[in-house]
Amino acid sequence: MPDKLDWRMIVEFTPFSLGTQGSTGTALLSLLAQLELPFAIIHPVEHRLVPCGETRPALVF
Repeated sequence: MPDKLDWRMIVEFTPFSLGTQGSTGTALLSLLAQLELPFAIIHPVEHRLVPCGETRPALVF
């Protein structure tokens, strides 16, 4: 398995799509935080990466 520092991915979701599956954005971000990888949210208006972590499990734009 490759070193997890080499991993890159984009996860795109909407509140509606998560809700139809009985989940939330906060739950998804909490799950991603368990991977212990650095991650960020792509800001939909400013088109930049916003660092995110367990201390800030969700951002509202």
